[in-house]
Amino acid sequence: MFIADMEVLLTKVSNRYELVTLASRRTRELTEGAKPLVEIASKDLINIALAEIAAGKIKASSQRKAPSRPV
Repeated sequence: MFIADMEVLLTKVSNRYELVTLASRRTRELTEGAKPLVEIASKDLINIALAEIAAGKIKASSQRKAPSRPV
């Protein structure tokens, strides 16, 4: 079983919010059929996503869309 070390994960992103957003986005991709980028014993998709982040295989995009506002 993979247990993610929070200190290691937080070195890969700028804050906890970004970590949660990145992990949930990658978990969704895995749910939709994306192939895992790391091999771990766990079949739990969130653990796979966190392992990928910890391994540096998944990185947060620095480009962010500004929210659209009605005029």
